[in-house]
Amino acid sequence: PTAAAATVAAPVEEAAAQPQVQLGSDRIAAGGTVSFAVTGYPADARLTVKLDKGKVLGTFTVNSVGTAAGRLTLPADTAEGAHQFNFLAPNTAVHPGFTVSADPAPETAKVLTAAPSTAAGGRLPFAVTGYPAGAGLTVKLKAADGSSVQPAPAFTVGEDGTFAGSVTVPVTTAAADYRLYFLAPGTNPFAPLTVTAPSDGSEDGGEDGSGGSDGSGDEAETAAPTAVLAAAEAPAGGKLGFTVANFPAGGTLTVKMGTGTGDDAKADAAVLQQFEGAIGEDGTHSGELTLPADATAGEHTLFFLAPGGHSARAALTVTAAAPGNGGSTDGETPGGGTPSGEPAVAVTASEVAAGGKLGFTVANFPAGGTLTVKLDDGEILDTFTVGEDGAVSDEVTVPADTAAGAHWLRFLAKPGYTYKADFTVTADSAAGGPDTAGTGSATGGTGTAASTGSTGTPVTGGSLTTTATTGGALASTGASDVTLPLAGAGALVVLGGAAVAVARRRT
Repeated sequence: PTAAAATVAAPVEEAAAQPQVQLGSDRIAAGGTVSFAVTGYPADARLTVKLDKGKVLGTFTVNSVGTAAGRLTLPADTAEGAHQFNFLAPNTAVHPGFTVSADPAPETAKVLTAAPSTAAGGRLPFAVTGYPAGAGLTVKLKAADGSSVQPAPAFTVGEDGTFAGSVTVPVTTAAADYRLYFLAPGTNPFAPLTVTAPSDGSEDGGEDGSGGSDGSGDEAETAAPTAVLAAAEAPAGGKLGFTVANFPAGGTLTVKMGTGTGDDAKADAAVLQQFEGAIGEDGTHSGELTLPADATAGEHTLFFLAPGGHSARAALTVTAAAPGNGGSTDGETPGGGTPSGEPAVAVTASEVAAGGKLGFTVANFPAGGTLTVKLDDGEILDTFTVGEDGAVSDEVTVPADTAAGAHWLRFLAKPGYTYKADFTVTADSAAGGPDTAGTGSATGGTGTAASTGSTGTPVTGGSLTTTATTGGALASTGASDVTLPLAGAGALVVLGGAAVAVARRRT
């Protein structure tokens, strides 16, 4: 099958990719390095990589298409034998295993794609590892007969031998099985790719829904507009980050939301928010939406529109408002008591030394869900699985380089659970030593300033030429962006003999 290059590409609805991690080698020497690639992670999220749920090996920033790549260094004193890495982002955790050995396996060039198939006109995120540092990377889509069926976009591999980005399959590509080659000098891995028929790209563009191509055929060849959400689901009344790319520079972006998918959603789409002149010179914009408090739970579609017929869509699942939200964003629970079933968090000490362990308990969280614990709304300390009773009792290690003073733990879970508990890091081990929690009365749940997004070490490599993966400010990510109301004064409870405060306020 062959296909000509597309002119104005139709927007294609993309399914959410499952998180994946690929290591450059699964046999590594103590003190050695290994490259990695991830796909399917939350767009623009902070990625923290830990060794065996302990030492943080590095932090990175996932790009706007959910991919990242980089290199990790193992501590020289890592014991030989089986270990695992923990790749952590909000509500996302993958734990690939590997072996530490005095006889490490050399890395070879590898490629990781977000999905084995995509519709014609669709975008395919990818990441590569083990490539020649600084080399040019050419991506070619080839048919069964070996003929190329699209122009070959070129990128630049980073100095660590990795690159993360995306390519767009021309909308006129025939439905068939292909090979997607990732070529560099002396290197030619490929990934099988099934291209399916394009979805209906007849959305109404423009702010008023009346835009679109005039069919004259004079439009310049351009990449299709894209929209990436920070999360695949969000609660009614919650906040949702997003990033758009390949839109007209300097234009106004209008966002509509409709119930359901496809044309059914388009028929009842109502304007959700407008961003006047917000699209950057690079054709991108990252922002945050507030979903209607009365939005019905279920499947919805967000339409991102700009003048001249530019449009993209993204699927979104709206969930019921998180407990305590109730469509409100300002109040405490009437009466100030602890309502039955209200989520609560507690820490087991008010003070802890840097490098020490701090116990915690959460209650009335979603059973079976993933609980993410952050320090100061930044570094992910660990992830846990919520029990069938909605509770978790465990501990986290406060990083040894944490500055003395006031800090907090942030407890996150889907959909929209975000609570904090305050504590103090002491300048020495007076709080009980590096391996003890100490004692004291906590003062958590005071409801201080709202959290902000965090940034990590950017992924290295050249910029994309077909689909922009970076833009302005980072899109808000995950459940940490959802605003919940204050839930009343903290009530003292006793956990393991230590007096603690149940922090039921959110910020």
